[in-house]
Amino acid sequence: SAEKSATTVAEASSEENASTMAQSTELPPAQVALPSLGGSWSIALNDSVQRSMALTLFQKDDQLLGAGKMRVENSTIDAAVSGQVFGDGTARLDIITINPIDLYKLSLNLNGDMASGEYSALSASGESWTGSFEGVKTA
Repeated sequence: SAEKSATTVAEASSEENASTMAQSTELPPAQVALPSLGGSWSIALNDSVQRSMALTLFQKDDQLLGAGKMRVENSTIDAAVSGQVFGDGTARLDIITINPIDLYKLSLNLNGDMASGEYSALSASGESWTGSFEGVKTA
């Protein structure tokens, strides 16, 4: 049993060494300058129906929140937004319209005050569709 406890101790210390090495080789998180999306945005959604949105976004670190209006043909619908900005120049927005209840998930490729990309949408009744969009920060 003396042999067994010796190997257990040796295993434990080699595990400790491995974790110490892992910690020392870990780089501190790089301070990536996140894109700034705070402000007013105008977004055009392209699918079978013409939809446009006017959104006001607020940003805290990488988190986005906001609200606005979606215009569909002749009606205007209230919308709420949440999302996240990433260090690689992309962002994600989840936009929920209130009446009717629809969810639009936008994947943004950012280029200065411009954004474009693809979106997928889901309605409360279970319909889903996809499209593309372009957006511009207006203020």
